[in-house]
Amino acid sequence: MYTLLYTSYFGLLFIFLLFVGFRISMGGMILIYLLICFPCIMPFVVLLLDQPYDERKKAEKMERDAN
Repeated sequence: MYTLLYTSYFGLLFIFLLFVGFRISMGGMILIYLLICFPCIMPFVVLLLDQPYDERKKAEKMERDAN
């Protein structure tokens, strides 16, 4: 489910290498900051995306236990 989310890092890396190859310094600087922050931010994004799924499972379990 999160494969596309995690592989987007390689897309950013590819775009960064294109910017560096064509010597577009401002785009390269922005992308290097994104590449550095990506591993730090990604666990929180996964938690935010997974939260509604966990709440739905808890609600279904509580409903089954109530019956």
